[in-house]
Amino acid sequence: MGLTRAVLIDAFERSGGQDVASVLATGNIAFNAADEVAVAGEASLWLLTHFGLDEPMFVHSLDQLLAVADSDPFAFAPSDNIYEQCITFAETALSGVRRLPIESKRRDVCVFQIVAKEAFSVTRMIGSRCGTPGLMLEKLSGQRVTTPNWKTVLRLLDKEA
Repeated sequence: MGLTRAVLIDAFERSGGQDVASVLATGNIAFNAADEVAVAGEASLWLLTHFGLDEPMFVHSLDQLLAVADSDPFAFAPSDNIYEQCITFAETALSGVRRLPIESKRRDVCVFQIVAKEAFSVTRMIGSRCGTPGLMLEKLSGQRVTTPNWKTVLRLLDKEA
């Protein structure tokens, strides 16, 4: 069996998560637990042991995500030829990234705001592909990150709030 939605749910349930739900096919999991970070750590270890999956897990409470959404982080984002809006989550503050905005050489990514461990960016379709803010921020910060589409976060909030 491969890494499926059912496998992800099973990993979190085995690790003590309650009311576990896979929000989308993108690996976003919603769950309840007394210690969410410990559950995510156990699930991560189980996925590594059983599937060789070594991906960072970023745990955010519903209240934290609602506060980010309420701050309207894309109110002053670039608006020309935008393909998608993205939020990047890092394990530690993105303090090494100093000057904003940062644009890729192809101009297919623009990181315009960083708040502690979160970066906000837009991508543009250039030719047949759009930029990847996560890769650019990993290189600049020296740490692993995850970058969902902002609409994914909003759908998660609509489903869970």
